[in-house]
Amino acid sequence: HGGELAGVDLVVTEFFTWTAGTQSGPGFTELASGASGQIREIGDKILAGRAFRNVGTLSWIDGDIRVGGAGIVNLSGGIINLNPTVESVGAFTGPGVMTILPGYGVIDPVIDNLGRIVVGEFGSTARISIGIKNSGIIQLLPLSDLNLVGGLQQTADGSVTGEGTIHFIAD
Repeated sequence: HGGELAGVDLVVTEFFTWTAGTQSGPGFTELASGASGQIREIGDKILAGRAFRNVGTLSWIDGDIRVGGAGIVNLSGGIINLNPTVESVGAFTGPGVMTILPGYGVIDPVIDNLGRIVVGEFGSTARISIGIKNSGIIQLLPLSDLNLVGGLQQTADGSVTGEGTIHFIAD
């Protein structure tokens, strides 16, 4: 499954679901203010050299994402929900793993957060292996764990709040 989106700038104004495929090359994909989107399913999702900008509400439900040569910008007003999913046995798991796409470009990807990142509750865990530059809010709901391998660069304007836990993990 999946295809490739390359070359053109894409602005989503209503609803977006990314289940598999590659977004590559110059340009950007933007989830506009008032729009919503989901990253879900187990298909390969690759962001290679292309920026993903969020001004809407983006829910990462499950599946892994590989990022290289570009990054994710969560703009002011944007919300990224790292949502738990309910397994058949009733356990909650995290959305997946976000990792660096090896061998793609010389720029280390980063999540540039100017909005809000919400880490789900009920014991959910999210693992992010690329760096986060936080000028917005990272909200950790009760019983959530955010595992950061790529580190966290906290600016004077940024904050981390809530009852969850951040773990800094050596690579």
